[in-house]
Amino acid sequence: MNPLAPSWGFDEGFPASFEWQGTSDYSAYLCVPAAIAFQEQWSWAERNTHNRGVADGAAALLRTAWGVDDHLAGAIEAPWMRMIQLPTTAPLDKSQIDSLIERCGIELNAECSFMTVRGNSYVRISAHMYNEVDQYEALVGITRLLP
Repeated sequence: MNPLAPSWGFDEGFPASFEWQGTSDYSAYLCVPAAIAFQEQWSWAERNTHNRGVADGAAALLRTAWGVDDHLAGAIEAPWMRMIQLPTTAPLDKSQIDSLIERCGIELNAECSFMTVRGNSYVRISAHMYNEVDQYEALVGITRLLP
């Protein structure tokens, strides 16, 4: 019996080959104290106000740059996330979205999430205390990457 992801102890056979998964990454656990200390710098109200303001500001920036409407007419989708409709003439399919995600990483140095829902394609943005509205200006360039 062999593990699906060979790692430490693989040559030692069962059960040693299953005892340590090389794909396990413990860095998240090791970062918990620093993450808690980071969050404790601000009250919940301060985080909420800042993050909503950044998400709204970034969404407004992109909608203005792309000439698209607020498809939800100001309704909040999620407190610190927004979906902005892409200025496309046709909805993007999965292969186009996959390509766009890759190109955004390479050409805009940005990790982006896209989706097509009910015949419209969107970019999903989120905000946290380490973000400011001007950091989203790079996303204006998404339009030059569209098919």
